[in-house]
Amino acid sequence: MGELPGLLTRPGRVKARLLADYSAGWMLTAGLLTAGCILPSPATAQLFQQYYTTPLLDQYLSPDVGGTADQPGVTVTSRYRPAYDYLGVRLGSFMLHAEGSEKTGYDDNVTGTPNGRGSFLAQTTGTLSIASDWSRGSLAGNLVVDDYRYPDQNQESYTNWSGTLSGSHQFGRDTLLLNYAHSNSNQNSRDLGVPQLDTPIAFRVDDGTVTYRANFARSFLQSTLDIAGYSYDNGTVLGTPFTQAYRNRILYSPGVALGYELAPLRNVVLVARDSQAEYSQLVPGVPLRNYNDGSVLAGIDFLADGVFRYRLFGGYEIRKFENSAYQTIQAPIVEAALIYTPTGLTTISGIASRRIQDSVSDSTVGLTETALQLRVDHEYLRNVILQARAGYFIDDYSQNQGSQTLLQAGVGVTWLLNRNMRLAATYDYANRGTSSNGFIGLVNPNQNIGTGYTENRFLIQLKVGL
Repeated sequence: MGELPGLLTRPGRVKARLLADYSAGWMLTAGLLTAGCILPSPATAQLFQQYYTTPLLDQYLSPDVGGTADQPGVTVTSRYRPAYDYLGVRLGSFMLHAEGSEKTGYDDNVTGTPNGRGSFLAQTTGTLSIASDWSRGSLAGNLVVDDYRYPDQNQESYTNWSGTLSGSHQFGRDTLLLNYAHSNSNQNSRDLGVPQLDTPIAFRVDDGTVTYRANFARSFLQSTLDIAGYSYDNGTVLGTPFTQAYRNRILYSPGVALGYELAPLRNVVLVARDSQAEYSQLVPGVPLRNYNDGSVLAGIDFLADGVFRYRLFGGYEIRKFENSAYQTIQAPIVEAALIYTPTGLTTISGIASRRIQDSVSDSTVGLTETALQLRVDHEYLRNVILQARAGYFIDDYSQNQGSQTLLQAGVGVTWLLNRNMRLAATYDYANRGTSSNGFIGLVNPNQNIGTGYTENRFLIQLKVGL
């Protein structure tokens, strides 16, 4: 587990670096983040660091500018640490970073059942990234491989991997971004919304984004076209076939955003987006899930006084299906966030969000997810970081199919040994609860969403990087 992604990923920003990093940093990440509301929640909900959704506002405002000491907007996790940060390897005008980690420990409920079976866990992760440092425009690539081995429950072992390629070019003050991302991931029995899978089931996502951002004196106009393709493998549930061909689809999502900078680190954004889902395979007895999803949202990112940073993004979303067999899903969409930095050594981050997501079940085509997340980071020493975190997720399924909850909590400590090595230890707890009204599947009869369970995981990690 080691260093987990923050509730607000590196939210600190410093005015001195804002102009230099805004085009490069934002453009390297915005294409992938723009798909954050379009793509479903992460498929592997294995405790807090996997089940995490990208903040909506990060799709339109750069979150990835750090700083030092107690400058405005800088948090414990975004702060530069020159004595301990990876230096990277220079290859001409590119910087190469590589990182590998090995985590070992014990998970007492790998199968995600009330009387689940535990196993020793060995998780091996490798990351390779390269990015240009051009003064105008950018080019970057990233490759991540994440392997989970459970020797005592070998059928639960799996490997995830993903790769991204992003490029941007500036035309005066305007910027064009092209982004492509591919991921091979796995669902497992501990996820929200899935039945009791016998083994993890692989699925793939290919996502391409074209974004053009016209910048004016204190405002911007941004247009985006995102095209994402999804394909799912089949598997088994309690020894019976589990078919997922009805989930294969292509999602076309054009959108437009208008933003205005009230003052440095004080921005407002208005967004309108339309998504059209085209399902590719007709399964006997299951109407196609084709739908049109429209949403209008507004957001604000406000650094009050260097101690408080408020973020709010809200609006309304309606998802209407072509086939009348599926009920229209509509709900307010909201994300409220607060970053509180009482001292330069402590950061408290919180998020409350609500959004519409796709569903795994063939009898319910979508869900409305409410998520509450809290995280505390404390710099005990310059090279020793303490963390406590908690999350609570509520999935309310369409077609009157009940709901499911997931409670997660954990603590961790990371020790930065030097520029190239870190040690970490973590404990995480998860509790899933289910309130279902039947879930009688059309393709997969009587394969209900998973039952409730509790899980405890203890890990130690060694991470080495360049």
